[in-house]
Amino acid sequence: MHKDLAQFPQWVSWVDENLQKGCDVRELEGILRGNEFSPASTALVISQLCTKVANTPKSSSLPFLVDYVKITKPFLTQPDNGYCVSQINTAKLQLYFIDDFLSEEECTEIMRIGDSALKPSTLTLKDIDSSYRTSQTCDLGLLNFPSIEKIDNRIYSAMGIDRSFAEVTQIQKYEIGQEFKEHTDYFKPGTKEYEMNASVQGNRTWTFMVYLNHVMEGGGTKFFAIDKVIQPKVGMAVVWNSLYPDGVVNPDTLHAGLPILQGQKYVITKWFRECPLPV
Repeated sequence: MHKDLAQFPQWVSWVDENLQKGCDVRELEGILRGNEFSPASTALVISQLCTKVANTPKSSSLPFLVDYVKITKPFLTQPDNGYCVSQINTAKLQLYFIDDFLSEEECTEIMRIGDSALKPSTLTLKDIDSSYRTSQTCDLGLLNFPSIEKIDNRIYSAMGIDRSFAEVTQIQKYEIGQEFKEHTDYFKPGTKEYEMNASVQGNRTWTFMVYLNHVMEGGGTKFFAIDKVIQPKVGMAVVWNSLYPDGVVNPDTLHAGLPILQGQKYVITKWFRECPLPV
C-alpha cells in the first residue's frame, strides 16, 4: 500500500531541504518511491515545494564583513581551553582532535535517537553517481531532544562560536561497503553549488565531527594532502577549518569516509559558516 507523502512531515522537510540544495528531482522521486510513497502524493508535494523555492528571495551578498583571521582562532585552539586537544603538525590545514569529547553513554543515546529517523544521504552537486555517498543521515537538531541540545551547546562552547553561525547537527550511519568518496566540506565559489548553498550565510568554515562507535574494520577518515587516515574512536572529536586565514577555500582539506569493511560507523557532524543566520 502506497503512503501519502504529505502525512509524513519529516520526509516533507527532507524533500524541501534537498530541493533548496539543488538536488535532482528525479533522484529524490526515486528515493521516495523506494520508501513506498505514492507517485501522485510525491508529485504534488514536490510541485508545491518547487514553487516555494522558486519564490524565495535569495541574498546576493553576505550580511557583514567577515573576520577570517578570527575564524582561524576558535576557543579550542587557545592554550586555556580546558579540553585535551591535540593538533596535526602540518602547514597544509588546521586539524585538531579531542579525545573523549562525548562519553560512551552519550554516544549510545545519540545513535538510538538517530536510528529512529535515518534517511538516505544526498549530495549538493548534481550529476554525480549515487554511489559517491552511500550513508544514511538524520538532522538531529530538528528532533527536539534535550540531550542533543546539550551536546550542541558543548560544541558551541568548545568552538567559542555562537549557534547562529552553525548548521543543524547531523548524524551519519555507514553499513558494510558504504562510504563517502573524496570531497571537501566547503562550497566551491563561482559554482551553482555555492549559489544554492552559500548566498545567505557564506561558506562553511569549521567542521566538528564526533565518532560515536568503534568500527571493527575500515571506515577511517582519510585526509589526502597529509596522507593520514583517522580511525574512529568512541567519543573522539575531529575538527578542521575548510578555509585559509585570508578566507580562500583550502583544497588540502580534501577527505573521504573510507568504506566499512566490517561492522558499522556512526558519526555526528556540525558545520559552521562565515556569517550568522539572518534574524
